[in-house]
Amino acid sequence: MSSAFISLFLSLLLFASSNVKKTSFVTNFFQAVFYPLTSPLAISHQKVDGAMKFLKDLPSIYDQNQNLSTENQKLKLALKKYTDDQQVPDITTSFSKTIPLRLVGESDQLLFTSKDLSGIGIGQPVIIERQIIGLVREVTSRLIKVLPITDPNTKLPVQLETGLKGNYVVEKNSPIVTSLSNDAIYSPNTLVLTLPTDLIPENLIIGEIERVISSSADPFQKVKVKISKPTSSNYLLILKP
Repeated sequence: MSSAFISLFLSLLLFASSNVKKTSFVTNFFQAVFYPLTSPLAISHQKVDGAMKFLKDLPSIYDQNQNLSTENQKLKLALKKYTDDQQVPDITTSFSKTIPLRLVGESDQLLFTSKDLSGIGIGQPVIIERQIIGLVREVTSRLIKVLPITDPNTKLPVQLETGLKGNYVVEKNSPIVTSLSNDAIYSPNTLVLTLPTDLIPENLIIGEIERVISSSADPFQKVKVKISKPTSSNYLLILKP
């Protein structure tokens, strides 16, 4: 009750002050007396107005967010299409002769089949895009048996993307590059690439340097290799580099 009375009293005073003849003395007097009371009320009123405006605008804000999300998705799709368009259209044109393979089994070796097995021989590389997956170990009347690049029997001459040369081997199930110069600095994520042979073309990707595993006192350096993961399942066998 007292609260209602006080509110009514303040309202009457405010009304009276607004109708009193405006003189500098009266105006200043009312402002000085009632400012501590009216100022918090005005601030509260502004906050309520702001909150009401936010609630009123909330549906349009939601619609704007939905539109932005849709536009973002369209930009992502456009970027992916642009990136895909920049890729090499046909990897088979990089080599003299290739044939597609189909993976039919996988254990300690990879088993492939193809429509035409003629011309396939031991040591020929199997790739996905520019990544070497393994080397042909045996050819039967129906299957092509391939040693994966991580097999302990795999040995390849390689070079780093910096141009330094070494030998790729697998020791204790760990892919490494040996016989590297002791004078160079080896950075992680440096690509390890094939050197050309009679059967294997240059610059097939084996993997990336993970870390140096030898001592600086050793005459040659060894680095551990992180084998790159295939980005597709489109296997090719290179019959002729």
